[in-house]
Amino acid sequence: MLKTLLLFFLLTPAAFGITLKEAERLAELEHPLVKELEQTQESLKLQQKTVERQRWGTVELNGGYSTYNRNYMLVPLSHLPTPLNQPPFDSRKAFYGLSLRVPLYTGGSIPARVKVLKARELALKSLKRATKWQLKFNVDSVYLSVLALKAQEAALEDYRRSLLKLREDTEAGVKVGKFAKVDLLKVEYKLKEVEGELESVRARKEALIEALSALVGRKVKGVEEVKFTYRPERPSIEKLYREAVRRNSRIESLRREVSAARAERGVVEAKFGVKLSLEAKYLRNYGLDSGENEGYGEASVVVSFPVFTAGRKGLELLQNGREVLQKLYRLKAAERDLKREIADAVSELKKLQSQIEADRKKLTLAKEVERIEQLKYESGKGDMDHLLLAKSERFLTEAQLKSLYYRWLIAKRRIEAILEVNDER
Repeated sequence: MLKTLLLFFLLTPAAFGITLKEAERLAELEHPLVKELEQTQESLKLQQKTVERQRWGTVELNGGYSTYNRNYMLVPLSHLPTPLNQPPFDSRKAFYGLSLRVPLYTGGSIPARVKVLKARELALKSLKRATKWQLKFNVDSVYLSVLALKAQEAALEDYRRSLLKLREDTEAGVKVGKFAKVDLLKVEYKLKEVEGELESVRARKEALIEALSALVGRKVKGVEEVKFTYRPERPSIEKLYREAVRRNSRIESLRREVSAARAERGVVEAKFGVKLSLEAKYLRNYGLDSGENEGYGEASVVVSFPVFTAGRKGLELLQNGREVLQKLYRLKAAERDLKREIADAVSELKKLQSQIEADRKKLTLAKEVERIEQLKYESGKGDMDHLLLAKSERFLTEAQLKSLYYRWLIAKRRIEAILEVNDER
């Protein structure tokens, strides 16, 4: 009993594979696109802190050395040559000290730049959320496509087993002279055809599993089933569009880009406005010849205002206006693309629902036709070609129907991703 339990726990991860929720979580956490946006967001936060700390000013350590090619030329002001103050004086001098500059008024430059950075950070936050939703849909699409191929594979495997049973019965009938040998060859031909289709489906499934591994950033051996209920829907494009414009993070990101561009106007106006700063310094001069070491300090309040800029302010404001319009046009284009995307998604959903309803009816009829052709052939009144055609119609319709259910769910998840809503997952 203990060995059985141990074997069960060892085989569980490989046997069941990854779940859809786990795949979505891994893609959101580990994908390089999300990591890149997170780093850019952190960079903007640091830029904001840097700008805010400019209010505190700057303290600099200054120092230097000067010399003159003639002696006695660099004379300390407190030791000018007089009969009581004889040479030598300094021809070499070193100086050192501190200087301070504090902006008292920047014309609103610091608040304006902070406002721009905050708007960009919010835009980036929305873009990151939009990227996560896109990644989630990409994972859903690939994951459910794998399940669709698994369903097709299962239906084709049932078809293959049905043909194997038919071949066995036909072989027995050929031996007793009930069936013609050519019927056995027809069954063999159809069997090889189905086996080839099975290999093709398996190869496509493996390729999609590799694509899923790339999305989640780890090796995926298999996927678990997803439970869902098929309920036909008739969504309104206009209603979905209005909700999407309000909720969609990509649209929200572009709106905030417009806000950031408008905030740039304040930066331009502050750049050419009045500025007030406090400047102070304390320096010491050391004469290398006289040995004198004197210190002096000064403090001043500086007011600056550009009175002539050759029209640069007007040009920069005009450029900013063009940038705002550019962002607005980009927003309008994105809203139109969003409506087109919703229309495509709704159209795909309705088309798949129509196909599902048609294939449901077709499958019911195909099963009945297969049953009748089977009875006719076994009674000697039927034809092998008709029986094989009936089986092909039945099993291929079943395979397509199973695949359609998953494709319907992908179309539904696409609409959910556009609206950024979760629906009973």
